[in-house]
Amino acid sequence: MAFPLFIFAHFILRYHFFELWSLKESYIKAIGKGMSIPLNSFSFRKKEKKIYSKGVDKSYFFKQYDFDKDYKFSVCAMNNEFPKDIKEMCIEDFIFSNI
Repeated sequence: MAFPLFIFAHFILRYHFFELWSLKESYIKAIGKGMSIPLNSFSFRKKEKKIYSKGVDKSYFFKQYDFDKDYKFSVCAMNNEFPKDIKEMCIEDFIFSNI
C-alpha cells in the first residue's frame, strides 16, 4: 500500500524541522546565550550535506549526526575538527574511562 502524499510531506517537513531546530539549539548553547537570543535572528538551511547559516557568528562550525533512524543531533564548535562517527556510551563507561 502506498503512503498518501500528505503523510509523506508531513514526514519530510517534520524531519527538516528537527534538522534545523537542532542546529539552532546547538548554536545558542555554544555561544552561552540560550533562549535570550531571538530564534528568528539567525537561520540555517541545508543543501545535500552542506549547512549554510545566516546571522550566525562565522567563527562557529556545525556538524550533524544521525543517532538512529528517528534521532538527529547537531554539534556547534569554534573549530571544524569533528569526529566522523559517534560512539554511544553509558555514563559509567564515560566516567570510569577518564580515571
